[in-house]
Order: sequence, then structure tokens, then C-alpha cells
Amino acid sequence: MPEVIRGLAEHIRQLAEQGENSERWEEEVVALKRCIEKLPEKSRSLIELHYFVGTSSVDLAKHLAMKTEAVRQALC
Repeated sequence: MPEVIRGLAEHIRQLAEQGENSERWEEEVVALKRCIEKLPEKSRSLIELHYFVGTSSVDLAKHLAMKTEAVRQALC
């Protein structure tokens, strides 16, 4: 895993340990939602379906007529 992704994963883990009710957690969620809103429609849709609805990358690939690896790459 590249160093940047490792750092991001560690940051998210630390936020989760602080709990969802912390002020910082709320600020992070708002910031992430703003970033997601700026994405192109297809990218935003992939993220929302995968992370918020829970659709698997395999199911997304079938629905969008894409290869599963392409969906996973897009999510990264």
C-alpha cells in the first residue's frame, strides 16, 4: 500500500477511535461530503453506491457493464 494511502487509513482509524460524536469527526464528514459533491456525476455515483449504499464492486461492474477491476480502480 502506498505511503499516502497508509497515512489516510491511519487517520481514518484514529478518527473512528475518537468516536462519531466528536467535533472533529463531524468536521471531517462535512469536508468529505463537500469533496464528493465536486466529483463528476459518474464518480460521485460510484462512491455513493459503494460506500453509502453498500453495493459491491462486483455488482457495480455488472450494473455499469464495466470490469470489476475498473470499478475498484475508479473507487481508489
